[in-house]
Amino acid sequence: TVSLVLSSSVGKTGRMPNFDQNQFRVYVQKMPGNATDYQLKDHFSKFGEVIDVYMPIDRQTGLHKGMAFISFSAPDAMDRALANHEHEIAGEMCPVKKALPKADKPAAYSAPQGMQGMGGGGMGMP
Repeated sequence: TVSLVLSSSVGKTGRMPNFDQNQFRVYVQKMPGNATDYQLKDHFSKFGEVIDVYMPIDRQTGLHKGMAFISFSAPDAMDRALANHEHEIAGEMCPVKKALPKADKPAAYSAPQGMQGMGGGGMGMP
């Protein structure tokens, strides 16, 4: 079996390290299902020291979700990796972007005053 975490920084929970712990992180999208953390580390090590590879897992399938976060030890390594907008991973071209911290989720939608409890699905006629 292949371990999906290369760094102890993820910890036993399998969660991604806090973003503040490493600001030199890239986000790899649209990875093929056969991509491994070893392939990612090998590929991105060409740009500098890789200190963490995190591949989120789909709880239902147990497979990775087709994305990964690669953490570098230095900003110049991240910049070199970002110089190419796509990288070949497991035979597929995958978009790579600078990883950004999750923005606060927007507040839940609330209906305008006077519209609460109106129900839905109708044509709006009495």
